[in-house]
Amino acid sequence: MQLDIGNFNENDFLNFLKDIASAKPYTFKVKLGGEDTFKKYTKTYEYYKKELVVVVQDISIIKFPDLSVMNLERNISPCGIFFGNSKTFIYEDKYKDNALFTNIESFQCFSRNGLTAKIKNEADKELSKRKKAIEALYPLKEEDVERRKVSLRSNIYRKIIRGEEISGQLSFDQKKFKMATSYEMYYSYLSNPKKYIDEFVEEYIKSSPILLKSHLTIIRAQQELEKLLNKEPGIDKSIKAFKILKNELKDVKQVAVITMEDDTKLVPNDIEIYSNKVKVGSLFNNIPIEQIKAITYKNKKYPL
Repeated sequence: MQLDIGNFNENDFLNFLKDIASAKPYTFKVKLGGEDTFKKYTKTYEYYKKELVVVVQDISIIKFPDLSVMNLERNISPCGIFFGNSKTFIYEDKYKDNALFTNIESFQCFSRNGLTAKIKNEADKELSKRKKAIEALYPLKEEDVERRKVSLRSNIYRKIIRGEEISGQLSFDQKKFKMATSYEMYYSYLSNPKKYIDEFVEEYIKSSPILLKSHLTIIRAQQELEKLLNKEPGIDKSIKAFKILKNELKDVKQVAVITMEDDTKLVPNDIEIYSNKVKVGSLFNNIPIEQIKAITYKNKKYPL
């Protein structure tokens, strides 16, 4: 249902977060599905490394003091956490009314997933800046690169034909980054973003030689394959066919192909890409790309 923020006021909310001397809840009215609904937030605070940290909870549906229907487990919803020094509120993505926080301007406000993605993006960029230094620190073996080229060939061939990006950038291992993600990470980053990213990347480089060598090997293999496969006979023709079928004719279910022998055949509007060959049509009804002169639809001809 559509949420209208009603009389929610970000300055009142900030004062509520900062006023630790008061236990008074922050109450306000919103419209949910066109109906007025009263919201009530409470807070719990503590100090972490001398910084004020406030946890905010939504207790709107607790029905206190009606003890007969009160269910603490179901009726208390975590909203987010506020760091006093950086004046930043991080709200939970799962909180059903987090639309209240998306347009706050008077202080920093992030969704938890949004802040995690921001830190990951900055860390990946810093890691990529150090790529040459990492390559010098962890030299690659040519036999490992060649082995990777065998396993990656079909995937890179598809990406070239589809026009997909083949990244040459280093990035953090997803599993290892997820393990490091916590409110401690957010606190440290918000306290000093540049210092945190530098130290975080440095620690990852020192502690992850196997992961980094594996990623660097993949990048080198991809780059060499891209150069090699772009010289393959018929690659330009395959790229052109893919663009025609997936752009100009994307809403068409069947197309006619004209073969080199000037025969015409109806095939599904699809393209099968294997490790070293391309076919226009479906798995059981197709024509190899090298046998096709043109694709046609409704008297319009697309030469290949």
